Amino acid sequence: MRASRGYERLDSVGVLFLMEAKRCPSRRGLALQYSVVLTAGLLLQACGPGIQLSPEAVPVLLLSAGPANLLNDYAPIATVECSKGFNARRLQTNIRQCHNDLRNQTAELQGVLVVITSQALGPGDCGNCVVMVATAYRRKQ
Repeated sequence: MRASRGYERLDSVGVLFLMEAKRCPSRRGLALQYSVVLTAGLLLQACGPGIQLSPEAVPVLLLSAGPANLLNDYAPIATVECSKGFNARRLQTNIRQCHNDLRNQTAELQGVLVVITSQALGPGDCGNCVVMVATAYRRKQ
């Protein structure tokens, strides 16, 4: 989609990049400024704070395996999932982000415990990808 003055829209956010910089030397500096701003924006998005643990999720326990007497005291309420990766973060950071996400989802469901039932770390050609599936539990009444 062509806009006025030789600009081409690259995305829905409205980032504009000067496409005529090669033909017009006086606009090369402006094109460089746009590319620097675009690069900085992408880096900030990739390296941002990520998923923070909500205050409601702080008391939610996260276990990688449920204790033998789990069903005696707790009732399952839902399956929760998380998938992170293909970003500029390390594998350990994506794991922590998934743990926070699972705990946040469990807290939203009024749960107090989440048990990871399956996980895939760095599958295929993505060395920092994490996929986790877990069961959220509430205390039996």
